[in-house]
Amino acid sequence: MLHYLKSLILVSLFPLTLLAQNIDDKLIEQLIEIGLTLDSITTSTVDDKGRIWIGSNDGLWEFDGDQFREYTYKDGLFNKNIHDLYYSSSGQIWAATSGGPFTLIDGHFYVFEPLKNQKIFSVSENATSWLFHTENGLRIFNKEKHFLDSFGYKIAVFILIVMAITILIIWALRRFKANVEWKTDLIRVEQEALLAQMNPHFIFNSLNSVQKYILASEMESANSYLQKFAGMMRKVLENSSQSVVTLSEEISTLELYLELESLRFDNGFDFEIHVMDDDIWQLEIPTMLIHTFVENAVWHGLMKKETRGKIDIRFSKINNKLILCEIEDNGIGRKKAAEYKSIERAKHKSKGIEIVNKRIDLLNFKARNKITCETIDLEKQHPDQTGTLVRLQIPAVLG
Repeated sequence: MLHYLKSLILVSLFPLTLLAQNIDDKLIEQLIEIGLTLDSITTSTVDDKGRIWIGSNDGLWEFDGDQFREYTYKDGLFNKNIHDLYYSSSGQIWAATSGGPFTLIDGHFYVFEPLKNQKIFSVSENATSWLFHTENGLRIFNKEKHFLDSFGYKIAVFILIVMAITILIIWALRRFKANVEWKTDLIRVEQEALLAQMNPHFIFNSLNSVQKYILASEMESANSYLQKFAGMMRKVLENSSQSVVTLSEEISTLELYLELESLRFDNGFDFEIHVMDDDIWQLEIPTMLIHTFVENAVWHGLMKKETRGKIDIRFSKINNKLILCEIEDNGIGRKKAAEYKSIERAKHKSKGIEIVNKRIDLLNFKARNKITCETIDLEKQHPDQTGTLVRLQIPAVLG
């Protein structure tokens, strides 16, 4: 209260009798420090917090009892020639300037648009109106309750906030649901991919091969085949519990599979696996991704071939984040394979490619680097050549 009374006394000295009074020396010193001379002060007022507002020919200042703050164009006050200051009944500071009346709202000055760019000498009010003394005479404007203070506005803001929170929650729940569904679909497809690698057809044929060796009393061959078969099953089961495997582990599994299939066809085809770059062996790629394309090359490319077949698998580095896998066979080609497949559809139904394509789509859904797959009919490029080339671009990371 004392501070407020002191402020009132000081304000009463501005600007008419300030020079003639013995006022606070500290305040005088601070006025001089900020560059305000007593003869440049044109008006002053005090608010209900005891802050002194000082207008001058060169700006507006606020004094809180300890320090001054200047209001400039950065605060919305675009005219520095202050003629009058008025503290309204609603708790707002008005500044009458040569460029119109400005009012302070939430720390920022806004010009009163109807009187913009007019010279204003003073601002005052009564119960129903605002009164502005302008260069063109007295202008009176009816008071209207500010929309921002209205109950309807507060209700509208509350409703908008509730709506925004509701939308955010719905979006988060949908995102969570989509993520759960994506993970569920990925797990399901990975299980299907595992079953495709361990399909009953392959297991049955492998056990038949073991039986054939035993019946022929080729115990050493039977033992070797059985060891390879068990080793492949173990690797498939181990890899199925991981989302990624190193390239070396994937190659090891592919070698076992191709050795088993070649033995089962009485060494009816050859295969080679080439790793073109030495620094990619330990890069990790999605598990159970390449096997289906290799199996497709054996079953649909080489199985019906009358001459000796061959599969070449090549791995190379595109960049630090992508590996190129090329699977090339000299089989009968996709056109002939489709003809045989339509005839023998009832005998062997392979869903491997369909499953792996689903898995690629799911893996690509959230990946920055996408898996791409391109299948090329070699006979279209070289009429005297048959077979198929599959190019896979696979994102890889260092494990």
